[in-house]
Amino acid sequence: MRASTQSIRIKNYHPSLIINVSAQWRFSRLARIQQRMPAELTYTLYANGKKVGKRTDMVQVDSVAACPYAYVNAKGHIHSLAPFFVAYVNGNNPALDGILKQAIKDGYVKQFDGYQANAAGVVQQVAAIWLVLQQRGIHYSNIAAPTVEPGKILYQRVRSVDQSLHSAQANCVDGTVLFASALEHIGIDCDLVHPPGHMFLRFYAAKSHQMPLYLETTLLDAHAAVNSHLVNPVGKAFPWYDLRDRPFEAAIQCGCYEAAALAKVVAGAKSMTAKEQLCSIISIAKARKFGISPIPALPTSADHR
Repeated sequence: MRASTQSIRIKNYHPSLIINVSAQWRFSRLARIQQRMPAELTYTLYANGKKVGKRTDMVQVDSVAACPYAYVNAKGHIHSLAPFFVAYVNGNNPALDGILKQAIKDGYVKQFDGYQANAAGVVQQVAAIWLVLQQRGIHYSNIAAPTVEPGKILYQRVRSVDQSLHSAQANCVDGTVLFASALEHIGIDCDLVHPPGHMFLRFYAAKSHQMPLYLETTLLDAHAAVNSHLVNPVGKAFPWYDLRDRPFEAAIQCGCYEAAALAKVVAGAKSMTAKEQLCSIISIAKARKFGISPIPALPTSADHR
């Protein structure tokens, strides 16, 4: 950050006074921090034009890729910060155009027109993106879940669209925000579903948030098959023509099954554990209205050679 100052006029002095200073961030520099690093923060206080004192604190600077998603207070109660995950959904990322171009070139769809298509056409567009990501070899890459400690902020590292595509790796959060970014790019509404220690996608096959379907993105690199003992929400509802891809249907089926299980957990909220208190469905549209904007494309490891 640059040197920042704040001037105030106090009418009635109080021994406990909090002054909020608007820091002048160097956003391009912050974006290049890839791991936690220490920094010194120095404050100088002046009163009536005279220097009162100076103090230096050692602080830890986290990478913008470290998303704070919950705060645990001293009593162990969890306060969700999960809407911050929406910052990693970036429908304006230029890398998404390559995915759409490849889907059209390979004949999965003729065009990406969002809700100008009917519900079957919308699901075909989602399936086309799925097929391209499969072809690009996106693999599931798990990360260790942080422990829930009192007085702590819980973080999770989230790859940007560029980083997931560049490394061909994605955990549940990475894959969900990658898919959500692609759907936001073509105008299909979606939400982030956040059960304890996991995340998957909800998208709407019809406009005005009608016909919700759920997608388990961790099955991208799996040869999953539809479970004949469970309801298949895709096969009976949509004509698939030459786009019948069983792993995609299985991912929809798995997502819908997980969503039903999550609904049962939320219904029994009085008996939820501390981790289950983090259950939430994060509306991307509401988070955007609240002011959570997309983080600009982050540099990949190739940019630091």
